[in-house]
Amino acid sequence: MDRTAADFRGEIHSHILTQLAQRPHTFQSLLEKGNNCDPLFLLETLRDLQTSNEVHLSDNGNGNGWYCLANGEKTAHVQENTGPSKKILAFEGSGPSFSGHFRELLKSILSSLPEASPIYSQWWFSDSVYDRLIGLLRRLNRKGGPVGFIGSSTLGSLFSHFYRKPVHIFDVDRQLLQTMKNHCSKQAELIEHDVSNVSDKQFKARFQVVFVDPPWSSSLLRTFFVKSSTFVSTGGMLAISLPQRFTRPSVITERKELLKSASNLGLSLKIVLPNFTEYSVPLFEYIAYKKSGIHLEKPWRKGDLFIFTKIKESNKQPTDSPCKPAYWEQYSHNKFRLFLKRDSLFEDGLPKVEPLSGLEDFTYYCTSSRTPAWKSASLVSSRNHVAQAYGRTKLAECFARVFSKKPTVNSASSCSYDTAIKTFLYHILDAKSENVLESR
Repeated sequence: MDRTAADFRGEIHSHILTQLAQRPHTFQSLLEKGNNCDPLFLLETLRDLQTSNEVHLSDNGNGNGWYCLANGEKTAHVQENTGPSKKILAFEGSGPSFSGHFRELLKSILSSLPEASPIYSQWWFSDSVYDRLIGLLRRLNRKGGPVGFIGSSTLGSLFSHFYRKPVHIFDVDRQLLQTMKNHCSKQAELIEHDVSNVSDKQFKARFQVVFVDPPWSSSLLRTFFVKSSTFVSTGGMLAISLPQRFTRPSVITERKELLKSASNLGLSLKIVLPNFTEYSVPLFEYIAYKKSGIHLEKPWRKGDLFIFTKIKESNKQPTDSPCKPAYWEQYSHNKFRLFLKRDSLFEDGLPKVEPLSGLEDFTYYCTSSRTPAWKSASLVSSRNHVAQAYGRTKLAECFARVFSKKPTVNSASSCSYDTAIKTFLYHILDAKSENVLESR
């Protein structure tokens, strides 16, 4: 049974107090130790604790104050149960140790990436974790068999330079794959692949090691786990990054259900590596929380890496995939991307763009895909702009004209349709804002 909202909030209260019992923390340091607690929810909880006089905030004058227990007392440290950890050291290290060549390859890959898209739930790994991830992959693949990467194209591209055998990289994002093509070794094969929609029979039992970095939504998390398990050959290994316990109230139940289903998929859990994956702050996430007054300057989002051994082939065909996802038409300029949903709805008529219900403007206030606002979005940008779009056939023609040349505020005037479209384009293409965002 999922945790209730009250239980969930109570657990986060206790977690914060436990951290502050050890030493004072800034908001950023609490966030980094927050087991993936939503930054806005963490801030609201801290304010509740201040109101109840349990926590005190000392203002040092630079906007980065320190939180501490209001009574100044310290309590015994409570060790949190984060999963098996005794064998962690056996899997860490032995990566390229950030040699000059490794650093140049990584810098080249990360600097070429398009802006991460909320449509694809994209969070790139932070640059500090690639070394240990590649070291881990080398240890998991002592037999030297083929390796597959699902939803982790940047890692696969980098790994291909340190491996002499075939590396297969699967991703739904065509633009990302086209970019990564210039950064892979010759042995790498890049495959446009929608795990939630495409039959995976051709890849059944193909790989000795499969590394999976799935979207963390409830339905896709299970789909990626089930589908990727079929890619692994008997005796092979599956490594998958899963969300931590404060990601949402239901996540503990979801992780337990995945573990229960593992045996039916022929998998046996070998080890859990807590806090092993870490993610950079994508631009859409930075903008979302900045709107709420939270400046995410450093990586804070982490995942627990679950490693399974494939002990047998499963005769059960995966049947829990979600319905075919909507097709999103993409428009881009440099690294900026705009997505228009094409799901056969609101295609005809004059084009029109409206803010989503409950939003003051076109900037989305968070990154969650579980809100009613997000579910109604049919126009989304890589900078967290969202809208409801009508007359999408002609709207697509309008966007095609604007983005066929360098899109600017003035080029938005070439769209001779509804005033709201111009307003939306002015909002997302404002030259001053664009320069500020790109200077981050």
